[in-house]
Amino acid sequence: LVRALPASMRPHRGARHRRVAGLDLYLVMLALQLAQRVYQVPDKPKATLALMLVLAAIHFGRATRILDVKALRFLRKQKLLRKYMFPSQLHSVCFNPSGVFKGQWGRALAAPLFHVDEWHLFYVLSSLFYKGYALERQLGADSFLRMTGRLLVLTTMVHLVLAWLLSVSR
Repeated sequence: LVRALPASMRPHRGARHRRVAGLDLYLVMLALQLAQRVYQVPDKPKATLALMLVLAAIHFGRATRILDVKALRFLRKQKLLRKYMFPSQLHSVCFNPSGVFKGQWGRALAAPLFHVDEWHLFYVLSSLFYKGYALERQLGADSFLRMTGRLLVLTTMVHLVLAWLLSVSR
């Protein structure tokens, strides 16, 4: 797809985006700075760090090793959930309102947990750390996790309603 674009529209891969053996060195440097910041925080936000670990584990395909509990093994055996929680291809879990309207509800639940690439994951994790740290200190770990879950469901529902309104207005 990128090669089909004219040269002027292709992403620029300058000195800032040098890759060595498949690694983006700038991204590695940013990830190390985030890890250093987490290390420097005196009172570690446990719920925020656990959520960050889950998101990173899902992205790198290690969720089955890190989260190997009975409930996860049960979910893997279910045909409906296996497709969304352990996808073979990313496009099978992308948020697609027309797919959700056709009964693929797993897309709506799984989409916030998956990220397109490492840059997207880093942006989400760094934002989650700074905002989650402040909110978890104010609300407490349990309230923070409940609020995060509710907001994920609420924003998904808002996206679905907006998509439905756009499809009806045609």
